[in-house]
Amino acid sequence: MRDDNFIKIDVGNKIEFEPGITSKNIMVNVHNGIVTLSGSVSNYYQKSLAERAAKNVQGVKGIVEELQVNLGESFKRSDEEIAEAAIRAIDWDATIPSGRVTITVEHGIITLTGDVEYQYQRERASQDVKYIYGVKNVVNNITLKPTLTINPDQVASKILSEFQRNAIIDARNIRVKTDGSKIILKGNLHSWAEYDEASHAAWSIPGVTQVDMREVTISYPNYT
Repeated sequence: MRDDNFIKIDVGNKIEFEPGITSKNIMVNVHNGIVTLSGSVSNYYQKSLAERAAKNVQGVKGIVEELQVNLGESFKRSDEEIAEAAIRAIDWDATIPSGRVTITVEHGIITLTGDVEYQYQRERASQDVKYIYGVKNVVNNITLKPTLTINPDQVASKILSEFQRNAIIDARNIRVKTDGSKIILKGNLHSWAEYDEASHAAWSIPGVTQVDMREVTISYPNYT
């Protein structure tokens, strides 16, 4: 296991190196590889960048994100203004079917509801609105309602083939199961980048409504 102090230093340096993060009020604590980010940032964009930066540091096993968004005067917008901007952003995204996503805003927090067919559409909706001026948080309650059903006999082979094509993932370390429209991944990976790629591959199968990765662990190489 990598020493917590080294992880803390690297996370701090990684956040400082990220040009999109201008806040000097981010505090980092590490215990048994679990990173806690606290303090404040001036917008939701910086909050997302800080979490992503910490996640990409070697030895990090998990993130506890407690950052508060304290909007400066130039970032403050009324809920109505935020809602109007969010609706426009969703409407202009050609990947999201028209009229399928509903937006509500309360105290700068955007809540997305509705239903779409694919996970990437659900993710796109969050991406479209998370960087709007005045946004403090995004709650994505969009559900998946695929028109296709997955074929259990083909799913495992398709996913494993994708793993083998991916330079980041070691396919030998992953096992695939299906339970209805849910895909279950098990095994051991060596980084969060590998974890994210494995999740993306599983979600890429048409008809999937859930990907369960609770039995996927991340083990980093030994450090001396």
